[in-house]
Amino acid sequence: MTQPRKRPILAEVLKLVNQLSADELLELRLQLDATSLTWSNVDLRNPAERAAFFKQEEARAGRRVKQAFEKLQGQGILDKKGKLTKSGLPADMEPGSECDVGG
Repeated sequence: MTQPRKRPILAEVLKLVNQLSADELLELRLQLDATSLTWSNVDLRNPAERAAFFKQEEARAGRRVKQAFEKLQGQGILDKKGKLTKSGLPADMEPGSECDVGG
């Protein structure tokens, strides 16, 4: 039967943390931090932290683009390849149509 592992005491943990490189500390911070980097908490003077922040923001932007693409597909505006499925204007926007111009 195996012995249960003892939890390291705080001094041992701090000793290990002090041995980490700046990049390793940043990675640890990002993993432990429940919140992500924001403009208010990122240290842009730190190249590793700045790179992590921009990587995070690029991933967020990619998700927003994907959501917008899926929404346009759902509305029948784009096909699976991203090409417009319709051309021209909606009927109420054609010249000479009888529509309310807001006046």
